[in-house]
Amino acid sequence: MAKFRESDLIRQWQTRVPTPRPETVMGIGDDAAVLEPQSGGRLLVSTDMMVENVHFSLEWMTIREVGFKAVSAAVSDIAAMGGEPRHILASVGIPAGVQLEDADALYEGIGEACRLYGLDMVGGDTVASPAGWVIDMVVLGLATDRVLTRGGGRPGDVLAVTGYLGGAAAGLDWLRGGGQAVVTTPDERWVLLDMHRRPLAQVEAGRILAQSGATACDDVTDGLAAELRALSQASGYGCFIESQRIPTHPAVRNYALRRGKSPVDWALFGGDDYQLVCCIPPTRFAAAQAGCMAAGVMLTVIGRVTEDPALLWRSPSGVVEELPDGGFDHFAGEGEEYGRGGW
Repeated sequence: MAKFRESDLIRQWQTRVPTPRPETVMGIGDDAAVLEPQSGGRLLVSTDMMVENVHFSLEWMTIREVGFKAVSAAVSDIAAMGGEPRHILASVGIPAGVQLEDADALYEGIGEACRLYGLDMVGGDTVASPAGWVIDMVVLGLATDRVLTRGGGRPGDVLAVTGYLGGAAAGLDWLRGGGQAVVTTPDERWVLLDMHRRPLAQVEAGRILAQSGATACDDVTDGLAAELRALSQASGYGCFIESQRIPTHPAVRNYALRRGKSPVDWALFGGDDYQLVCCIPPTRFAAAQAGCMAAGVMLTVIGRVTEDPALLWRSPSGVVEELPDGGFDHFAGEGEEYGRGGW
């Protein structure tokens, strides 16, 4: 490990921690955090891990950006269930040779994200890592409305997604060298890189969907195709989607055109977008869309849930066929620098 003590890190990191929430009796500094549970609602707990050279590369991101993204990845699971993130614990494996300034920069990014999402950091752990960085986040949230799960979709529900998809994968393509081969404007580069390095969990949209009567929800971490498959497996029903309805950012479409790539493929198989895909009855969609728009979030219909368990789509060529299998899976082949799905 680097030449500094764990106590040095803790002292540094305590200066990065946001003001404690009212329910935090004791946070960092003892063997365990002490929380005073609030009455009402249900506790949501999720964990998410990031490993250097599997989920991120320091050739393309600063360690501060990694800290910010690690929090967003964990918070996204709470958002998908319609909850409000409240507390977080951060455990970090630190590789040899790291300076105190680098470790502190990681927690600057974590602290920035905690302030953005209203999180109180109440604990964690630090260990020496024999290889690269390992960052594990545990987030506690509260669902005061309905809890959204993957398995509630029913035939006739519309399928909708928040925001734009495929941007994180496009940004990764640019960072891997694709951007060297084509001309991009500074604005386009900023959009692509920001979507990859600083994706935002859709917390407010998740709450709106829960309040509006959505029947199921999942966060798009492993690509839209993988998340649709997860929704289908959980409910026992299938879906039909229209490829031309999948929302992609203009900068992503322009970049894909110059690269000879498909923005739809990036949306289906790229992952790391941290948007939400939901099932919602048609009679409830207008209210959900209006609520999301008021919060500054797009909500776009891409298809519907079907009685038949098959997953079908109208491809860009106009052919109705089975939705291609794909998306990130840690154990199905070689790793990629994206893919954040939890259990």
